[in-house]
Amino acid sequence: MDKEALGHGIAGTAGGMVAMAALYPLDQIKTIMQVEDANRKDDGDTKRSGFWTRAFAIVKQERWNVYQGHVSTQVALGWSNFVYFFCYNRLKSGVLRRTKQDTNALVKNTITPTQNLVLSCIAGIINVYLTAPLWVVNMRLKSKDHAKFRGMLDCALQIVSSEGVLALWNGTLASLMLVSNPVIHYFSYERMKTALQQLRARALGKEVSISATEIFVLGALAKSLTTVITYPLQVAQSVMRIKQASQKAQDPRSKKSNPEGLSECIQSIYSDKGIQGLFAGMEAKLLQTVLTAAITLVTYEKLLAFIMLFMNGKPKAISKSAA
Repeated sequence: MDKEALGHGIAGTAGGMVAMAALYPLDQIKTIMQVEDANRKDDGDTKRSGFWTRAFAIVKQERWNVYQGHVSTQVALGWSNFVYFFCYNRLKSGVLRRTKQDTNALVKNTITPTQNLVLSCIAGIINVYLTAPLWVVNMRLKSKDHAKFRGMLDCALQIVSSEGVLALWNGTLASLMLVSNPVIHYFSYERMKTALQQLRARALGKEVSISATEIFVLGALAKSLTTVITYPLQVAQSVMRIKQASQKAQDPRSKKSNPEGLSECIQSIYSDKGIQGLFAGMEAKLLQTVLTAAITLVTYEKLLAFIMLFMNGKPKAISKSAA
């Protein structure tokens, strides 16, 4: 097995889980805001309520339920991050071996922006298909019907028994479209990081590492851009998943797992709520995802250097790693 790719996978897993453990309630608040705003009739009082007022109201009402589904989310996120980081860096290593990048470059082991984008897409698609069952199970465990499941395995078995094996891949089309989310994020982060390193390399005449603070800032900027671009898709996906679970509860005999397509859902939200509906809860999402991405990347880069030191007996320079 490629030790370097394995190191990236382990570091990415740890980074995502640490960030999610710290910021999970924000993810729940965001989901509640998305679904409530999409389904609620126009209400002047609701519109006048600010983000923090609504967030505190949700926490007061839900209390410890803001941590509902935390364990299944960590399992799904950990596996998802491992698959993405491992596949991306395994593919990148293969490309570098075949293309022989410019050996005179001050920042070595880099790939072109086009190669980076293609590899990110491939890794994202692989990730969607391998981790979809975990996210389907996670959504069920976060729903109002979570009490009837004894755990992730029991939930998966009940889904297969009542809806068939393919039900574990419900919503895959929407997830494939959202492959653009991590692709844009890590692509943007990688390009900003490389640009900063090249600027310093030209100024100092040698390869240098970037600090944890700089990683944090670059990760936050990249994630902010990603969130704004892809947020309407995320709102539609949340609404579709909630509607699907509700319809299944109302009619257990129904075999139609996704009665409303993604485009129809987006059009419905837009016609009812306008552009505001497509960006409902974005404040919570921006706060949660920006902090999550920044914490993930800081943990990832620093842990990766330690793992490479343990595996190879020498530290792995941050400048040679992939986001």
